[in-house]
Parts: sequence; C-alpha cells; structure tokens
Amino acid sequence: MSQLVRNLSLFKSEWAGNKWPCVDIDPYDYNDFLIVLHHLCNAFSVAMPSVFSVIDVCIADLEIHGSPVTLHMDNWTFSVAAQDEAVRDLIFDALEQLSI
Repeated sequence: MSQLVRNLSLFKSEWAGNKWPCVDIDPYDYNDFLIVLHHLCNAFSVAMPSVFSVIDVCIADLEIHGSPVTLHMDNWTFSVAAQDEAVRDLIFDALEQLSI
C-alpha cells in the first residue's frame, strides 16, 4: 500500500454532537479517505465497508472490537470516531503506523 507523502497530524478529540471520542486528521486530501479506511480494515482484520459519498462528503461505518466506528470527511474535517474511547485509542495507534 502506498503511503501518504505529506506530514499529517493526528489529534484525539470528541465529536460535538454525539460526544464520541475521535481522531482528527489534518491537513488531508480527499484521496486519504480510502487509504485510511483500507489501513484500518487491515490493521483490525475488518471487512471493507460500503462508502457513502455525495459531492464533498465521505462516510463509512464499521465495527472494531465490538464498537461502532465511523469515518467522516467533508470540506472542513476528517475524523475517525468510535463509540468506545479505548477503541479510539487503538485507532490512533494504528494511524500512527501509517506514517501520516
């Protein structure tokens, strides 16, 4: 798998609406969505989910260690949120291995 050529920053945060713990990724490019999704599916041995994409919004839902996880990218943000904080932390660690 190709690696991203930019230095992206990862931040632990929380979604405003549902308060799910998340990893914010910044800066990002729209091509990063599938790279991150593919990496997480491989890292956690999860089947590749369907991706919902409309205009400038991409969303994918999956489950990691029994916790619902959502990837969300739009014109303002790119984040990966998990209902469980421990799973969010595992996602953060996995994304650090992606060298972004």
